[in-house]
Amino acid sequence: MGNVLRLLYGQCCKPSADSNAAGYHGVTAATVGVSALAQDLYHFEITSQVPQGLGKHVVSSKKAQANWYRKLSVAWRETKPPPRTPEEASRLVILTLKGHQKADVEGLLTFYGLPLPHILVELTSVTPPSRPQGLKFELYTLPVDAKAVADGDTINAYVSTTDQRESAVVPREVQVAAVQRAKVRAQKNYDKADELHRKIIDLGYRVILVQNQEVLARKYRIRLRGIDAPEIKMDHGQRAKEELVNIVQGKCLRVLVFDEDRYGRFVADVYCNGIFVQEAMLKKGLAWHYKAYDQRPELDKWEIEARAKRVGLWASSNPQMPWEWRKNKREGRTTETNNGGTLWEPRIRCNTCPPRAPAWEYHQTPALAPLRYWNHWLTQSVTNSTRGISRRSSEFSASSFHTSAADLGPVLCGYSEARVLEVMTLSNCWNV
Repeated sequence: MGNVLRLLYGQCCKPSADSNAAGYHGVTAATVGVSALAQDLYHFEITSQVPQGLGKHVVSSKKAQANWYRKLSVAWRETKPPPRTPEEASRLVILTLKGHQKADVEGLLTFYGLPLPHILVELTSVTPPSRPQGLKFELYTLPVDAKAVADGDTINAYVSTTDQRESAVVPREVQVAAVQRAKVRAQKNYDKADELHRKIIDLGYRVILVQNQEVLARKYRIRLRGIDAPEIKMDHGQRAKEELVNIVQGKCLRVLVFDEDRYGRFVADVYCNGIFVQEAMLKKGLAWHYKAYDQRPELDKWEIEARAKRVGLWASSNPQMPWEWRKNKREGRTTETNNGGTLWEPRIRCNTCPPRAPAWEYHQTPALAPLRYWNHWLTQSVTNSTRGISRRSSEFSASSFHTSAADLGPVLCGYSEARVLEVMTLSNCWNV
């Protein structure tokens, strides 16, 4: 096998301390997917052996399987650059094994956890418009670091101060600190250099190493225009972030800025190596079309395509909308989800709780017992503690209960509104 496979094998497939955890086909979880395929092709070149367990996923003989791996080895070597994402690897397999049985091709893809043909996302190669309507300004960034991706729709990008637009607006404080930093580094006073760099960072700039050259660059917080990805704590939130990292990591971006939001982020269309980033996120089912702020029909079309394929977050029957999640969070409504994220539901708040603060943070009462104990305790508390005020039950309608419940104090504080209404009804508190 050529150097390409050997390099990828060395980088991705070294055994680790937790290498006992098995992946899709018996290799470690760390080597599933693209790196697993590279590993198996590398070993096939040496041993002419196909991986064990493949026969459970395909219908053809081992002789036929060896023929596939021979073809894939050649195709992988000839692909420049080699596949690095599941989509790229899947396309190579599908193209190389074109004409083979569908069950075999899909079985091989499933074996490596690669996308099947019917859910494979096709991205169009696009040329950004020269001067779209509403454009404020345009940026060309330095290569993006993986750590600069905050979530599935936000990127911290850097633009060199040698850029014509930037050079005239660099604050004098930044210029002086950058010059001083260069001098103390030359004197090997690295503590002082780090102190000066922190000052530069606090002023919105950073010194970045690009091709062994230090570049002073300005930081821009970029919010992808027209889409809304799941928040990190939501289902698919981490996956959306990882996908955005896969798209932009190490790449220079063309950023078309149209607006600035209330958080100081620049709302922009982002292009990366001929890919419209918003299109990629929508087609992969890792973002919603944010129709409240952007009515472009192509964004709606790409979301509909992802829904039809049930990819990404659309594999769920009723995925939660991120703007609703944020609204509920602001209003202090929360329960845990299966994956450690959060869902939100109304909670009763008594009149001693500070505004906008979760009620259960402020009362150490039996009402804060674990949920598995609450049914019995709350039933008893409601029955015993609300008789005296139940004659004023007209105050406790579903619409006004949130404010009227302040009379109950910490007894009910922290419980869901729906649950309190249910228990009060069951305990006949409405009909005294």
